[in-house]
Amino acid sequence: HEIAMKESRNNPKAVGKAKEYGKHQIKEEAVIECNKVNGTKWKHSHCLDPELSDYIAYAYLRICQSRAKDKSVASAYRVYRGLK
Repeated sequence: HEIAMKESRNNPKAVGKAKEYGKHQIKEEAVIECNKVNGTKWKHSHCLDPELSDYIAYAYLRICQSRAKDKSVASAYRVYRGLK
């Protein structure tokens, strides 16, 4: 829930300038990637649902953590934000 506070002040209906949706400010590309990796069928609009947004954000953060250099949560969050 720390990400939700940083990204949108935990606002489940937030929409960012780059079309990030929900309290975790998730981009459509992230949802597509989660679906490919996890075999899910989430839609970008699901990010506006507070409960589904938690699942999608967690799934994407796991993907980001696998790509992070040191596998720490801080590094995973940098990947999540596109900072690599």
